[in-house]
Amino acid sequence: MTKILISSIGTGSKNGGYNVADYEIGGKIYKNEKFIAKALCEHLKIDKLFLVGTQKSIWEVVFEDFGGDKQTALSIYGAKENNNLAEFIPQIENIIDEKLGTNGSKCFIIEYGKDEAELWRNFDKFLQIAMHLEPNDEIHLDITHSFRSLSLMSFIMSEFISNASGSELDIQGVYYGMLEYSSENNGITPIVNLAMFFK
Repeated sequence: MTKILISSIGTGSKNGGYNVADYEIGGKIYKNEKFIAKALCEHLKIDKLFLVGTQKSIWEVVFEDFGGDKQTALSIYGAKENNNLAEFIPQIENIIDEKLGTNGSKCFIIEYGKDEAELWRNFDKFLQIAMHLEPNDEIHLDITHSFRSLSLMSFIMSEFISNASGSELDIQGVYYGMLEYSSENNGITPIVNLAMFFK
């Protein structure tokens, strides 16, 4: 059994990515994390991380936050701004694998989904993700970051993949980091599991 986390990343704020948060899951707090995916990987002992983002998402911050060097992160930023990100995807995947101590993490570049044509191309990208899943894999979805349309697509594609393959995906978690609630919760951002909606 392989534990796979499928997570999305956005563009962050204009002044440099995501703000750090103290995420809480299962009674444990993961302090000063930029990405909920990183906290989930550690907490759930994830084997493979599949990251989904647009050309303009903060891939360079992902690279650096997972242990990559600053110079390469700057090069990723430059490539991203020049629409040349694809050449750096293998390096981002490798640095994630090094952090997890495994092999097989993947990064997928999608479009904004502004119209039907872009949405269909994103649909095709999710089919590519499905090709990397095995029937006995344990799937965890993180719907915290990026466009809300991606959250909806994650739900729909999970059902579609199950129906198309003839066997249900083993979805163990659908996670959302409630950052908006942290101000009422002593600065702690709870990670809630919405898997009951699938069940």
